[in-house]
Amino acid sequence: MSSETLGDIMRVRLRTILLCAWVVLPVLGACLVAVLATMANGPVVGLVAGGVTGLVAAFAIDRPMRALAGVAARIAGGDRYAIVPSSPKVLSPSLPRPRNLCAAP
Repeated sequence: MSSETLGDIMRVRLRTILLCAWVVLPVLGACLVAVLATMANGPVVGLVAGGVTGLVAAFAIDRPMRALAGVAARIAGGDRYAIVPSSPKVLSPSLPRPRNLCAAP
């Protein structure tokens, strides 16, 4: 296996982790603020802090999710010129390449 192939695999995995992190990190942050506020000041302050930080997390997640849903909606609507992120050339060395079932024999 060449180092370029390994680098491509590592880049794809990092990109996948980062895509998941932009959803998970704001939600975990809101949970952490709610727990710390509850421990420091009581349940009423914890509920208020959790609600406010939950809304902030929702607004932080909204824009990237809306962009992703917009691309998916355009593709589902049949727009063949929709801007799709480029896919990596190598997903994993252990996975076989998919066959093109639409190609002529």
